[in-house]
Amino acid sequence: MASAPDGLTCDDEGDRMKKKPATTADLDALPETQVGEIINGELHVSPLLKPLDSFFASYFLVELIQFFDKRMRGAGGWLIVRKAEVGLGGDILVPDLLGWRRERAPRISEPDPIIPTPDWVGEVLTPETELLDRELKLPLYERAGIPHVWFIERESRLLELFLLKAGRYERRAISLDAEPVRIEPFEALTLDCSYLWEQLD
Repeated sequence: MASAPDGLTCDDEGDRMKKKPATTADLDALPETQVGEIINGELHVSPLLKPLDSFFASYFLVELIQFFDKRMRGAGGWLIVRKAEVGLGGDILVPDLLGWRRERAPRISEPDPIIPTPDWVGEVLTPETELLDRELKLPLYERAGIPHVWFIERESRLLELFLLKAGRYERRAISLDAEPVRIEPFEALTLDCSYLWEQLD
């Protein structure tokens, strides 16, 4: 059996080697070029979206805001934002896109608004984040009872809809490369991605 350094018992050495749970101080210490999330007490760091993927995410953000945000003379009913920290139990996640029905939306004009669990989350899948989104974050979204989750992938031009039913997600794959589509929970909007592909091709 390996011995502990002088002055330390084996138990002391084991305690010293244990990782401390990540805190918001760890998130605050990250540079602006990285996105930090705390999942199961561990800090997970991802790069910012690359320009093409950022444009891709912004397209959906603008389409949804223009149609559903009352202050932009749309159909109303939703507050939709990009990259906001959300606490789910002891975890802190930063979805690429997220939204609340207007009656549940945080008062973002307040200095320190209370952020409720979103009603919708959208994640842009990239090689750097896909494993994190699928393996770690999606189960947390399910456990938190988020009714709708979108996984959107630029290369495949595919949207995966995860719809919560009886506490479990049902998955449906939707092509964004064909006809305009209507997708829950924003089925009032006909989503036509032809302009998007014209810009990216």
